[in-house]
Amino acid sequence: MQADTVVPVRKPRWKPLLYNSVFVLIILYGLGITFFLVARGLTERYTIIAWFNSGVHLLLISTLFLLPICLLARRYLAALALLPALVTFVVSYGVMFDPVVTAALPDDTPQLTLLTYNLTSKKANPEQLAANILEADADFVAVQELSPKVADYLEATLSEIYPYYYTHTEEGFFAVGMGVFSRYPILSEEYWRIHRAHQRVALDFHGQQIIIYNTRPIYPFISAGGFSRHREEVQALLDRANQETDPAILMGDFNMSDQSDSYRLITQTYTDAYHQIGWGMGFTFPAAEPDLDVVPRPLRRLLTIPVVRLDYVFLNNGIQPVEAHVLSVSGKSDHLPLYVAVTPQDLEP
Repeated sequence: MQADTVVPVRKPRWKPLLYNSVFVLIILYGLGITFFLVARGLTERYTIIAWFNSGVHLLLISTLFLLPICLLARRYLAALALLPALVTFVVSYGVMFDPVVTAALPDDTPQLTLLTYNLTSKKANPEQLAANILEADADFVAVQELSPKVADYLEATLSEIYPYYYTHTEEGFFAVGMGVFSRYPILSEEYWRIHRAHQRVALDFHGQQIIIYNTRPIYPFISAGGFSRHREEVQALLDRANQETDPAILMGDFNMSDQSDSYRLITQTYTDAYHQIGWGMGFTFPAAEPDLDVVPRPLRRLLTIPVVRLDYVFLNNGIQPVEAHVLSVSGKSDHLPLYVAVTPQDLEP
């Protein structure tokens, strides 16, 4: 009796090839991030470096998922290629995931609560914007990209709660609209423009004068030389703010990531309140569907997931942060509001 002939089954060669290719791409990905992390020491005078700094936090976050996969697959070379990016993430953002521990303050220590809120969006609803501000219940509110219509509504709606306010608007050019609303007396107010708008107020907080800058530098991503113009505007703001002898606060939509040169300029002399006392990444943008008809609707909904932190409150040495968190509702603005509580360090209870 003749034995049956065994016909060998050929395994498809494309599967191991595809599998290996994935990890080769991960190695290249990790090396690419490392290259740009080193290259950005050259500063943002190269636009490609500035673009990298604007989104590098997302690349760093991806290593939290990719590196364990490489270790489980025993692809140690790929894991090693991702290691510098992971270390950079831990150094840059690890403190923002520590348990929040605030310094013990006497119960009668006065606290000034702040809200910064970029209001712009063609779909933004004035009633919802005002409701969000009232619900936040901050003592001092700084708003950016304020339209004449929204300014009129906020003044009429909020003036009983916030009797001290100043607004500046320009019809058809909402990017320069600014406003502040305060429970505490405003001793003086100034408004000026560089590339975009800025506002300075002197606030009487329990007899202590506090200087607050409401600011919104130029959006650097859509114009030639935008990143250098943004740095120039931030430097001009700092040149002025650094002359203050009273406790000072810089707050607003800064149109920058926390990896940018502009951020490093500010944090040389100011403390990022959310980075010090907040928890999590603190993303504030985007929060509403973009007003772009060319973008398919399903993709527009995906673009409502905040992925970058553009809104900040910075404090000089005379002010201590107590609390910081991002609100979860935007009123159809494309920014989420940022709430921060502070206390002047030398203020007597």
